[in-house]
Amino acid sequence: MALEGQAKKFDVATLSVTPYGAVVVMSQRLPADTTQVVLEHAGTSEQVTCKVVRPPRRGAEGYQVPLEFDRPAPNFWKIDFPPLHWRQGDV
Repeated sequence: MALEGQAKKFDVATLSVTPYGAVVVMSQRLPADTTQVVLEHAGTSEQVTCKVVRPPRRGAEGYQVPLEFDRPAPNFWKIDFPPLHWRQGDV
């Protein structure tokens, strides 16, 4: 990612994930208008491009940064998500 004209790399942890993005926790705050973020899956080295969609919040473990993928990537996290029309009790 580029911050202040410089490429930067950060270690992050996921707080929540969806087929459309994630909330990651990191030590540095990213501006809400950051539009070019490359997120790399630590287990597979797969990369997706995304953007910051809301201002990060400060939490006990660091900044919670909401990211949205440039396009849905349901297989990026290597987990199964329930179908969009799923309702509790549909088993």
